[in-house]
Amino acid sequence: MIRRLLRAGIALPLLWLLASAAAGEGEAKSVVREYKLSIVSTTTLASAETEKKSEADTDLVFHTVQTGNKVAYGCRSLFVRTRMDGQEIQYADMAEEKYIVKDRDGNTVETDIKSAPAELKEMLKDYFTTPIATLTVDAQGKETAREVSDKPNLKPLIHNGMFANMCLFVSSYGSEPTWKEAKEMSLGKGGFAKGEFTFTKVAAGKDNAHPGRVDVKVQGALAADVYKLANGTSIHKARFEIAGMQTWDAELRCWIAGDLGVRVEYEVHEGDKTLFTASGKVIASLALTRPKP
Repeated sequence: MIRRLLRAGIALPLLWLLASAAAGEGEAKSVVREYKLSIVSTTTLASAETEKKSEADTDLVFHTVQTGNKVAYGCRSLFVRTRMDGQEIQYADMAEEKYIVKDRDGNTVETDIKSAPAELKEMLKDYFTTPIATLTVDAQGKETAREVSDKPNLKPLIHNGMFANMCLFVSSYGSEPTWKEAKEMSLGKGGFAKGEFTFTKVAAGKDNAHPGRVDVKVQGALAADVYKLANGTSIHKARFEIAGMQTWDAELRCWIAGDLGVRVEYEVHEGDKTLFTASGKVIASLALTRPKP
């Protein structure tokens, strides 16, 4: 039952343009930053008949291109692997010039991009060369407006939470000792648990080689009471409790590292019936890879 529901579209909460040009006179220069985001989740799915363990690993390399108060987000590469009770049920390793998946027998299948179907080439080009979204931010980096790409190929990256994952660590930073910011994490198929993160500065200048680095404590709670899925089921009582640390670099003026732990609970219903409950943990880690901190 649980496997069928997962294949039908109930996604586990996971926590899923390189452009630089010489600016002419009077033009704002673009600042390009590249990050690696790793997410590991373990979830126990319990029904009246059985209990299963789901494990998922995601590695996402993404970049931001900031020009003035506009920040464009784009994907560079994506790796996703999901296992149910130790058996691999999903595997994909993708970049603009790479597409590797596994068939039903677990064999690795690598597609020669040069001879790939036009639809696959277009999908990979859209995934890895087109901005998913562009944010307008204030002087502290807090989002004030959002423009999301309308390309059909990019909708899955938005609806299934990949863009939300990109925004998980990349937050505002100001002079206040503590501040709050709206955040969201994916429930799958366009659903999100929403709430706030609280950021509290806890240490600065301890690293003698990098006195401008500041450690920041992160705590938050996200929730979604009910989210209806297209197959007639619905997610209820989704709760995400977040705790972790991030590091801000004053010289680079960006977040350079972070680790967040997320406790996850939710229920899946069909009508008035509870099909299964889910509980688990997500570990998310961010590292700035360019420029090197």
